[in-house]
Amino acid sequence: MERNRKKITVLGSANLDTFLFVDRMPDIGETISADNMVTSCGGKGANQAVTIGKLGYDCDFVGQVGNDSAGKTIVEEMRKYNVNVDSIKIISHVPTGQAFVFSFKNKNNSIILSGGANTEWKENNFSELSESLAKSMIINIIIE
Repeated sequence: MERNRKKITVLGSANLDTFLFVDRMPDIGETISADNMVTSCGGKGANQAVTIGKLGYDCDFVGQVGNDSAGKTIVEEMRKYNVNVDSIKIISHVPTGQAFVFSFKNKNNSIILSGGANTEWKENNFSELSESLAKSMIINIIIE
C-alpha cells in the first residue's frame, strides 16, 4: 500500500554555473588563462530541489529560466533527479541566470552572478502556484 505523502516545494533560483579554475584574479586590463573550466547546473533553489529528489522525496521546483539552451539543460537535469518541473516558467525576453565562479587553488572562490530570468518575478506569478503550494508539506523559499 502506497502511503499518502505530501510533497516538498522549493521556490528559488536556477542558474547555469561556469567554474573557472585560476591561480588568481586578473588585474585590470590583464588576460590570464584558466587551468580548467566546468559548467554545471546550479542556483540555491535548484540545488535544494535536486537534493530533495535524490533523497527520494516528492519535490516540485518553482523557478524561472530563459528560453535558451541553459534553461533547457537545467529543466532536463532536474527531471533526471525526480524533480517535478511543471512549475518552472520559461521567460522568453531574458536569458537563464548564470553564475561565473572563479575557483582558486586555496579553495576560496569569487562569484559574478547574472540573475537573468531569476529576476523577472511578477506578483501574478504566485497566484498561479496556489494549487501546487496547497498540496505541499514543506515550502522552502530561497532568495539570492
